[in-house]
Amino acid sequence: MKLATLILLCTATLVPTVATAQLVDDHLRVGGYLALGLGGEATASSGSLSSSDGLDPTVGFGLRMEGGVWDYVSIGANIELLTMQTDAAGAERETVFDADLWIRARYLIEISRDELYLEPYIGMPFGLSIGVLQDIDGSGDDAWPGWNIGVLGGAYLLTNAGIGFFVEGGWRYHQLFTSGRVLGFDVDAELSTHQFATQIGVVLITG
Repeated sequence: MKLATLILLCTATLVPTVATAQLVDDHLRVGGYLALGLGGEATASSGSLSSSDGLDPTVGFGLRMEGGVWDYVSIGANIELLTMQTDAAGAERETVFDADLWIRARYLIEISRDELYLEPYIGMPFGLSIGVLQDIDGSGDDAWPGWNIGVLGGAYLLTNAGIGFFVEGGWRYHQLFTSGRVLGFDVDAELSTHQFATQIGVVLITG
């Protein structure tokens, strides 16, 4: 009887710890991260013509702001500055700017009561992109508007000092568009990329 009582007491102690952990983090988070893209492919197309090349590593950085809207959901925004380059001969490194909505499904686990938390999650950035790429006629650089989307899995390690760290990885896709005149003809073109993305960063918890 005493053993059963002890087991029930331990269970009652542990279960609220996890449940309570879902409720403690309703503060705004602000952070920054380094971004690295690996592998992947870039496809340029115009009408029925297209060509593809592999991507060299993408490097960049980003800023993130988010807040919990429910125990298991957080919503915020990302802004990123990335530099991409294909492995084609003579290719130059190009710049892409992203402004994204960031939605995250999370589960906050209390590792040490009121001191240390682990938060695994799956997040999805999606939004607008602007690439600074070579003109369609090759005369210089121009702004290519477009969009991007991704799916990222990762985890936060959070402390009661109001600071945390995170690592995440997954898939990112960009599609950019432009138009111009070549040999007297109006031409529309697009560039799409897909790549494995990994990010590591630090976050401050306000409030």
